[in-house]
Amino acid sequence: MRKRILLPLLVMLLLCATLATYFLLFGHIVCLVDATYYRTVYRANERTLKRQLLLSGYRLSSVEVVPSKLDDSLLAGLAEKHKTSTLYVVLSPLLTELVEKHKLTGLENMHLIGIGDAHPDESRFFSYLIPNQSFDWQEAQKELGTRGSALVLTSEGRQQHAFDSSRTVVQQEGETDQAFSKRLETLGKQQGLLTIFAPELGPWAMDLLSTSALSWVIDATYLPLVEREYLQGIVADDLAHGILSALRGDKDTVQLTKRCFTEREIGGS
Repeated sequence: MRKRILLPLLVMLLLCATLATYFLLFGHIVCLVDATYYRTVYRANERTLKRQLLLSGYRLSSVEVVPSKLDDSLLAGLAEKHKTSTLYVVLSPLLTELVEKHKLTGLENMHLIGIGDAHPDESRFFSYLIPNQSFDWQEAQKELGTRGSALVLTSEGRQQHAFDSSRTVVQQEGETDQAFSKRLETLGKQQGLLTIFAPELGPWAMDLLSTSALSWVIDATYLPLVEREYLQGIVADDLAHGILSALRGDKDTVQLTKRCFTEREIGGS
């Protein structure tokens, strides 16, 4: 009887040990981000990023939110902590700039992945992720399948984004933020608007953000401004796709693309 119980137990222990060893052999990835980037772009990506890295054989060991300065002691601590494994360090745009400007030590055993325009001296970086500012908001609307939606643009942004012109609402030249907000509110009641796609948020949006009849699809920059219950989607850089492209070593520079993350995708972050 004991042998019958012992054999399956040993098999399970062996399987667990094998999986644990395999997990420990994964390439380790650390994200070093400033607080603003963490609250916006990283937060939108976090759930998808962890899952896709794991499926591709990499482990997101930690996310360090650091102040807007990067010192040698922090880097030395990371190097010591991960000295037995391959360590990739992803830096937010602000921290990428700091590494480029200052001669920090402790970088020798790290594969740095920076975000931002490639620096002339690329020898310190394993790869650069180059953000792409353009995004077709019409594709986000098609992907989400939202009804009663409109793209809302300020006067300065009217030429920047593609969308169905019949459902695009633009702040008129000289129209105050308060008047624009009132016009949107009236339009919402008349046409049954349920979702607002807003590449930019300004003072005009502040009163509307608390209107329960509206849900929002916004750029990640404005994520801290919108309550989760009113959020339907976020447009942000696709970090998982960019980082995995860099890890494959396709190119020294990788073009980051934006995509729309649904509220469900970021629900665990």
